[in-house]
Amino acid sequence: MFDFAKFFANARAAVPGKIVPAALQATNQFAQGVIADAKELCPVMDAPHGAEEPGELKASGTVQPAEMRGSNVSCVVGFDAPYAAFVHENLDAHHQTGQAKFLEDALKAKAPQYGPFVANAIKAAMG
Repeated sequence: MFDFAKFFANARAAVPGKIVPAALQATNQFAQGVIADAKELCPVMDAPHGAEEPGELKASGTVQPAEMRGSNVSCVVGFDAPYAAFVHENLDAHHQTGQAKFLEDALKAKAPQYGPFVANAIKAAMG
């Protein structure tokens, strides 16, 4: 199994100054893919739960810029409509379009690709 943490630590020591920016940029790019997939799975209803317009939940999908926290790269991906958590967690709802767990399922589907994706970006930065 690919040990991304070990790879990142070794690369960071070998080529300081290039690795962190490459990892941050790759993480941002990867996170955009996660949110795009989540939006595809996101339920769209006619003005759900007091939304001003149909599709408000889908439009509220957001990615905050990746940052270093200690020796870890961190990125926040989510939906910030006031009712997003309710719709995401409500397994009893039947949606004509989309599904519950739209963000979780998108993240789970992409998660195995994250380490290799960032590792390839780091290798490219190392030259």
